[in-house]
Amino acid sequence: CTNSAQTAITVDSLPVVQIAGDSTYCLNPDDQLLPTAIPANGSWSGPGLVSATLGIFNANSIGAAGTYTFVYSYGDGNNCFSSDSINVTLIQADSVSAGQSDTLCENDGLTQLQNFFPLPPDGQWTGNGIVDSINGTYDPAQAGLGLDTLIYCIGAGSCRICDTITLFVEPMPPVV
Repeated sequence: CTNSAQTAITVDSLPVVQIAGDSTYCLNPDDQLLPTAIPANGSWSGPGLVSATLGIFNANSIGAAGTYTFVYSYGDGNNCFSSDSINVTLIQADSVSAGQSDTLCENDGLTQLQNFFPLPPDGQWTGNGIVDSINGTYDPAQAGLGLDTLIYCIGAGSCRICDTITLFVEPMPPVV
C-alpha cells in the first residue's frame, strides 16, 4: 500500500541590506549618527547605542579609541531576516588653541589673529569683527568698543573642535 501528498513551498529571498560604508568619528560627547542603511526600519546593534532604530551612538560612552563593529538587521513581511555590518573607527580628536586673549585699540587697523599663534594654524575664525575667517583678520573698528569672544575651530563633523579668545577693544586715547 502506498500513499502520497503534494504541497507547494514558497522560498522567499532574503532582503538585501546595505550600509553606506565604514566610518571614522572622533571621541567627543555628542551623539553621532551611523551611516545610512537600507532598507529603512531595521535595527542597529553595537556598543554605545543611544537609539537602535535611528542608528545613533555616543562615542564617549564607548570610552576608547579603536575599531568597533556595528550590525544593522532587517526583517521583512515574510519573516525573512538579513543583516550587514560596518566597522566604526573612533579616534582621539586633535587639540586646538586659539592663542592668547588681548586688548586692542579701536584704531589699530586690521589685525591678523594668526599672530596670536593659534594651533594648529589651519583653522577658521568666527565672531564679531572677523572680516576674513580663513586668514583670521579682525577689524577692531568694525567690532566696536568692548569685549568680543572669537572662536577658532578646526576639523569637521564629529572631529570639529573649537577654542575661544577674548579681545577687548578700547577707545582711541585722547589727543592732548
